[in-house]
Amino acid sequence: MKEIDLFKALKTLWNRKWWILAVSLGSALIAYLTTALFMTPIYRSSFTVFVNNRSESVTTQQITSTDTSAAQSLTQTYAALIRNQTFIQDAVHLSGVVDDDKKNPVTVSTRVYQGTQLIDVYVDMTSSENGKKVADAMAELAPEYIAGIIEGTSMKVVSRPVAIPGQQWPSKASNTMIGAVAGFLLISMILIISSLLDVRVRNITEVENQYGIPIMGSIPSFEAQEKNNRRHGTNGKR
Repeated sequence: MKEIDLFKALKTLWNRKWWILAVSLGSALIAYLTTALFMTPIYRSSFTVFVNNRSESVTTQQITSTDTSAAQSLTQTYAALIRNQTFIQDAVHLSGVVDDDKKNPVTVSTRVYQGTQLIDVYVDMTSSENGKKVADAMAELAPEYIAGIIEGTSMKVVSRPVAIPGQQWPSKASNTMIGAVAGFLLISMILIISSLLDVRVRNITEVENQYGIPIMGSIPSFEAQEKNNRRHGTNGKR
């Protein structure tokens, strides 16, 4: 088995540092342009709802720990109902947004705050304006929709839908960094493998280091000496 000389590998990388830099920057540029020109951006709108295990028609002077615990246990069920495709399609229809799975897809996700009765609802679309419209429609329909399915419970919107600034996906900065790292690793791997496969001996030191054989002497290159003489206008004779 051939051992990997770490020092030699690092020296190879250092000697080719400008190649590595150029390839890394090129990969980063390609990743950035690919993200900016060929990936459809996704924008996000969000709102927050409060889950209650009591109906709004029921009045009470005191909320017990049992009520809170029961409401918290319902949050996952509420979140699943909000992600239901039937509910989403009803909200899309109410919003007036053209429903097109390919050109204008709607993706809904939720986040349940552990130990609370709060649920964040996220609406992702290729248009920030359309996403906000769908989120508004969902916030309007959700309380009545939930109350109609789980009787004796209620839901309130505590944070109205807002369009989150900037695109949610893809991240130009993240993809550019990934492209730079990928280019760096690729060119480094190629250079190291190429160095390991190079069995040429260029000087006496390499022979001693690679094979552990002491060199007693060497034969000069007459061809090199002749070229040197011609360069200086001599023929090697006195």
